Amino acid sequence: MNIDFGKFLAAATLLSGGCVLVASDDNAADDGAASQGTGGTTGSGGATTTASDGTGTTGTDASTTAADSSGDGTGGAAMCTDGTPLMAEQICDGMPDCEDYSDELGEGCGYTCADGTQIPSFYVCDEYFDCPDASDENNDQCMSPMFTCGDGTQIPTSYQCDAYPDCEDGSDEVDCFACDEGGVPMAQVCDGMPDCEDGSDEAMCG
Repeated sequence: MNIDFGKFLAAATLLSGGCVLVASDDNAADDGAASQGTGGTTGSGGATTTASDGTGTTGTDASTTAADSSGDGTGGAAMCTDGTPLMAEQICDGMPDCEDYSDELGEGCGYTCADGTQIPSFYVCDEYFDCPDASDENNDQCMSPMFTCGDGTQIPTSYQCDAYPDCEDGSDEVDCFACDEGGVPMAQVCDGMPDCEDGSDEAMCG
């Protein structure tokens, strides 16, 4: 077989040149990637973003931002003795929010009896003696009318004619009209205002 060495060398030269060109393109690509700009410092919890000019930008942690904007996260200003959280407006507002009433018995709120005993403020003037000395009902804060017993002791008028003698002499249960449950003073019978729950104090009035 006759070989034309001139054509062979020409073909070899072309093939060799093509390989060099391909290798040159790959190297150029590698060099380009290596010369690309340095990425920025990665933020806490965020990914680094590489811009088109090779400049890195720092990522932002969204969860950290949310936590920072939410304050201390406590959601309350105090808590009951059992750990139940409370808002500031629930302290000393006259309404018990804790099972043990501790939100109404803190310093600066509640009512101090004459003997130093402290009771919730909503116990004052409720027509029940909560202080040992009854000072929670016998003070200027209480505007409800009082009944004077025969010995001069005063009790709330709601205690009068309730079928339980609250005066030592029993005078609070004298001259009473018997309702279906309890009773009312005779002065309140046929006065145009039903005082018995069943309205019987006004039923027989002409």
